[in-house]
Amino acid sequence: MNVLWIPIFSMRSHETGKYSVLKDGNFQLTMARVLASDFGRVFVAVPNDISDLQELTERFKDSKNVAFIQMTYGINAVETRETFWDVNASMMENFEGTPNNTELLITDITGYVGPLPVVFNFNITKLPELDRPYIDRFFDTDLKSIERSLFTTVLNPRQREYILQERPDLKDKVVVHTKCAHTALLPSVDDSVPPIKGLIFWPFRISDTAYRWDEFVRIFEEQHLGEYFNVVVTDPNDSLKAPLPLFVIPFRPSKAEYYEFLNKRPIVVMLDDIDTVLHPGTIEFFYYGCPTITFGAKLLHNPNAIPTIDMLASALSDDIINYDRRADLTPFVYSIGEIDMLYNKRNMTDAKN
Repeated sequence: MNVLWIPIFSMRSHETGKYSVLKDGNFQLTMARVLASDFGRVFVAVPNDISDLQELTERFKDSKNVAFIQMTYGINAVETRETFWDVNASMMENFEGTPNNTELLITDITGYVGPLPVVFNFNITKLPELDRPYIDRFFDTDLKSIERSLFTTVLNPRQREYILQERPDLKDKVVVHTKCAHTALLPSVDDSVPPIKGLIFWPFRISDTAYRWDEFVRIFEEQHLGEYFNVVVTDPNDSLKAPLPLFVIPFRPSKAEYYEFLNKRPIVVMLDDIDTVLHPGTIEFFYYGCPTITFGAKLLHNPNAIPTIDMLASALSDDIINYDRRADLTPFVYSIGEIDMLYNKRNMTDAKN
């Protein structure tokens, strides 16, 4: 079975306008599922204008059943959702006409109405408790997409709950699927590396308000936490503006350097809501044993959880517990040789029938 797999991308530089594929969480999730599938050939779409094509090609050079194809994406994820199927119509005809024996489309991008059987991955959808008009505007299209799909995956139970609240007839179409990382993409944990001290790691986009960078900086300055900690910031989409606080250290790692740093177990402060948006990167923090401060969540137990952002300073002043690397991450991480329960030839054949 040959598959066309089209992720959505949002990690785009504010300086150059180019996408950084390997820094994008949706792409990391996509490749985890691609590697856990047993399809014959997988064509994975990436944007035309990317800054890390050479590194991407090198990283997956041994994945013989994977081929990357470049397609036209919008200037951001919103524009991509609005225009993708129209602007790529001629390229899609090449796959829909099956010259590559393409039998299936798997995509994160809502609204496909072409002839290929389709599975949608909706990693983020409308939730009434979150103010995200850039997501909410596509909800009607999402529901129509779910209706025509073989099935649609979502990343957390809350997404499914709200979709079925609006459309209970879709209960057999929506599957909560939290597998979003793969050990084949993660260098081995090296316990001989001593944990790094006095550093907080911030690998998130400064421009994304969900991570609450401005509030984090305010608390840091008000509580004088810069006297005890530095904050290492990767600024993956080049949105960090000067002048920088004195406690901020810019760090632009390659993918390999990123994982080397995680293996040193810096403290991570992740202030998004795990129960409404599950990030592959969050799972990686726990995989490498980084003491990770989050809000409490039903989906993922964390001994370092705090109830509110006002508790951040006290959490950092306490002795932070190193997360137990023996904790069960099976619901989130594929092991080597594991075939995904959904993304396999037999399941897709059964779904089509």
